[in-house]
Amino acid sequence: MAKSDGAKRPLLPCSASQPAFVAGAGTVRLLSVNVWCHYFTALRSLVVPNLPGVLPMLPFGRRLDAIAELVESTGADIVCCEELFLLRLGPFVLEGAWARFAERMEAVGLIHRSDPRESLPWVFGQNSGLALFSRWPLNDIQSCAFSQSSEFFNRKGVIHALVTPPNFPRPLALCATHLDKRASAAKRAQFEQLGAVASARLATEQPGPRAEALVLCGDFNAQPAESTEWKSLVGALQQGDIKKDIKKQPPSAEAVGFRALNGWDSTSPAAAWPATHGQRTDDHVFLLTPLHSDGGQGRSPSGATTVRFAACEPHRVEEASSSTGSLTGLAASDHQAVISEFDLQE
Repeated sequence: MAKSDGAKRPLLPCSASQPAFVAGAGTVRLLSVNVWCHYFTALRSLVVPNLPGVLPMLPFGRRLDAIAELVESTGADIVCCEELFLLRLGPFVLEGAWARFAERMEAVGLIHRSDPRESLPWVFGQNSGLALFSRWPLNDIQSCAFSQSSEFFNRKGVIHALVTPPNFPRPLALCATHLDKRASAAKRAQFEQLGAVASARLATEQPGPRAEALVLCGDFNAQPAESTEWKSLVGALQQGDIKKDIKKQPPSAEAVGFRALNGWDSTSPAAAWPATHGQRTDDHVFLLTPLHSDGGQGRSPSGATTVRFAACEPHRVEEASSSTGSLTGLAASDHQAVISEFDLQE
């Protein structure tokens, strides 16, 4: 894959009505990707035929290197990974995949990262598989397992932190997650837990600096075609019926809920959203901003700035030939990466 020359190429706008967005001062480029380093699925892959058009699952390193080259070529400032698992076998921990990718991220300037061991089980199984890598310091990193899950061999959950990019007056809350694959009561509980995390991160009464906005990304295993599940997810993120809450309260600057803008553009029909996992749109990026009872949204208490969802696009991660540098056409994961961009708007 072509090496980056240090300049960020323009991304597609998140809405067709906007012009192509070019990175500038006060912008953040984020790459979210399911890297497919699942130890138990890897064992199964030894006897199950490979997916067409996708690199063999093993060895992990070959695919991780292709993803690392995408990070370098796109100039991502923050990388959020799903399925970058560690595996505990009693006193032993297999962490080679994570260590290899962390080394590659450090080489491209993403020197700040989360600790994957915080989500390891006590005796046996995989951790959450979630990992954050950043060009800027990550503060107040918290990792928590979902209180309910139908998947027993890994600790699915959420990881969140604060990061303050250059020219941002306040931190940006960063949150990555990986939800259960199948619809269930446990998955609905996960939606609620995500909503609680977002509410806590954006709460005005919390000690310390309040986040300017919250970026939530990952593998949600949910898509708009599944209307009930999708509405449950978005409703949990918005903290209930916001419009109803506004009508109950007198005009003020207090936040009564959150606007959850999806990077694929919520004004587009579901059929127009890109397939990121097979024929499904499972991978998403949300921008959550406070929605105030006076109708305002995403503004800091001073009213000076707001965070804008500037661009979002899917990207099929392909391996490059070691001899020619040209793409081989083989994907490094069964998911597409999602590259998004945020900026400050006066």
